[in-house]
Amino acid sequence: MTTVRVGDIAHQIRGVTYAKGDASDVPLDTHVALLRAGNIGEFGLLMDDLIFVPKARVSPRQMLQPDDVLIAASSGSLSVVGKAARVVDPIQGSFGAFCKVLRPTPGVDPAYFAHFFRTSDYRRHISSVAAGANINNLRGGDLDRIEIPLPPLPEQRRIAAILDEADALRERKSRAVHFLQALEVSTFRDRVARLQTQRVRLRSVAITTSGGTPSRSQPENFGGAVPWVKSGEVAQGIVTSTSETITELALQRSSAKVMPAGTVVIAMYGATAGEVGVLGVDAATNQAVCSITPAESLDAGFLRRSLLAMKEDLKSKAVGGAQPNLSQGMIRDINLDLPAVAEQRAVVQICDEPSLPGWL
Repeated sequence: MTTVRVGDIAHQIRGVTYAKGDASDVPLDTHVALLRAGNIGEFGLLMDDLIFVPKARVSPRQMLQPDDVLIAASSGSLSVVGKAARVVDPIQGSFGAFCKVLRPTPGVDPAYFAHFFRTSDYRRHISSVAAGANINNLRGGDLDRIEIPLPPLPEQRRIAAILDEADALRERKSRAVHFLQALEVSTFRDRVARLQTQRVRLRSVAITTSGGTPSRSQPENFGGAVPWVKSGEVAQGIVTSTSETITELALQRSSAKVMPAGTVVIAMYGATAGEVGVLGVDAATNQAVCSITPAESLDAGFLRRSLLAMKEDLKSKAVGGAQPNLSQGMIRDINLDLPAVAEQRAVVQICDEPSLPGWL
């Protein structure tokens, strides 16, 4: 199979620079929609939270076209930089200066090209080149030099069709998970409201800790048997797989530590701050993930559901400029309404009941 550089099969386009005072939150006849990193979603582009900039600021080349790949090129969060999504439908819009577009040349299947930017190989490459002192950046050369396997065009199309179907299945699963989580939170709140509870701070009933990132300058730290959870993976709910693994040697060299399956985890940094999950396998985490080990008076399942019920509030408390974050101190100061531990477990059992009897 031939391997080529991205710069050999795609044109790179810079985003639009504009003055803050020129932007509008509402559509205007004289303005055009502008997409930013927040508009790059897991399953494609998100056409909400748009801003609008004067058409005079946008060149024809900077208008988005079907099959463009939009990439977040600068962010305070390493989990955000490198995010990518394909433009599928025609869009009357452009993109901001913190993003870049890769426009594939003829002879490359656009769907195959776009899928490459969601692979673990791509994510590992981004992690190794994007790190900056205060903000993470992808330079033009960083993208152009990325190597991509390029089979014959019919094989590209066959692979893309398989991956498209897999994406469709994952998207349906994600929608179902979000619906069930909302239903679970509603039921949880209703059940707890019926009980006698005591308000306590999390720090009095649990121990929190964060992980670490082994040095990437030592390749032997990565690719081992230890799953390594990053903040963007917490939103899986039950974390059973990770895009990267680390070695036992990496555990000795860094502050990363293995936490047991069942540990409640919460993302602390960037766009995912406030997301709550639970380890489905023994795993280590990076420093952007807070692991919570409850005392005997706090059921882990009850804790997870309590945090899920306050997720939006947690997100709103994330502070900072380029990289909003939650600190361990903020997490430890969370107030919990706790019934007796036996009642906590009874609530969890009801929330886990698949037939959902007697909820209302």
